[in-house]
Amino acid sequence: MPVANSDIGQRIRFVRQKVGLTQPELGEQLGVEKAAISKYEAGEAKRGVPIEFLAKIAELGNVTLDWLITGREPARTVQAPAVTTAQEVRGEPLSQEEQHVITMLRRIAPEARQKVVGDLTGHYIEAMEAPLDKKEAGNG
Repeated sequence: MPVANSDIGQRIRFVRQKVGLTQPELGEQLGVEKAAISKYEAGEAKRGVPIEFLAKIAELGNVTLDWLITGREPARTVQAPAVTTAQEVRGEPLSQEEQHVITMLRRIAPEARQKVVGDLTGHYIEAMEAPLDKKEAGNG
C-alpha cells in the first residue's frame, strides 16, 4: 500500500519541530536545501523523499525509519535506555567531563557524531591495550 508523501511530510515536520529547528537550520545541519525540506514537509516532492534524508532525520529525531515511512513502530522494537546526566553507568554517577562529552555529541550532525565515536573507540582500544604492553615488556 503506497504511503502518501503528505503523511511522511507531516512526520518530518513533527521531528523538525521536536528538535527545535527551522527549515533552514535543518537544511544546514543535514546538507539539504530549505526549499527541498519545504517540499518534503508539504508532500510536494515529485520524486519522493530520498531514503538518505529519511535516515538522517530519523537519527536526528531519535525515531525509526519505520515510523517516518508508515507512522507505526515495528512490532519488536528493543531499545537500550538512554544515559542522561542524572543516570549512572555501572553504578557510578557521570562525571562533569562525561556529561560534557555527551552534550557535545548530541549537538553535532549525525555524520560527524559517527566519526567522533569511531575516533573515541580507537583511542579507547589503544588506552586499554597500553597497560598490557607495559606489563609484557616488564616480564620479558
